Amino acid sequence: MLASLAAAGDGSLHLCEPTFIGMPIEWEWSSTRTLAETAIQSAICDAVGLEPDFAWLQAPAIISPEFLEASAPFVIQREEADDNATGWLMHEDGFDGSDARWASLYEISLHHPWIIPFMGLSAGATVWWDGEVVEIEASGTRVSSKDGSILSDLVKSPWMRARAG
Repeated sequence: MLASLAAAGDGSLHLCEPTFIGMPIEWEWSSTRTLAETAIQSAICDAVGLEPDFAWLQAPAIISPEFLEASAPFVIQREEADDNATGWLMHEDGFDGSDARWASLYEISLHHPWIIPFMGLSAGATVWWDGEVVEIEASGTRVSSKDGSILSDLVKSPWMRARAG
């Protein structure tokens, strides 16, 4: 989701990742964050029995009008994607579906970086996050941070707590 290739002056290719400091995307020659977050995304997919389906960072998702500025609780769910969209719908709890808009996963991640660990989930997955507990349901399996799963460690980590919104 996070990496891009860029040509160096000598014609070689370098793996780049975004700095996440603002819009537009600024890329740096690195892959550290990308590798760590891909490992977390893959482990979360394993926990619910899904094959990862990594979304492109610049691809759009549908968000509620208040999502970027809202606080938890949130729901993010992924449906089958069409050609250019990710299939992600992200909203605060209680959203009625009106006035939704498109935003890139990058823009959304600037406001809510906690979504990044879940961006490898494939169609049919739903994530609920109330700021304390996270639950995922996919393929008839439900996993909660209350049950000692990988989500327990993720929610307790400074990495996730710093991104709780």
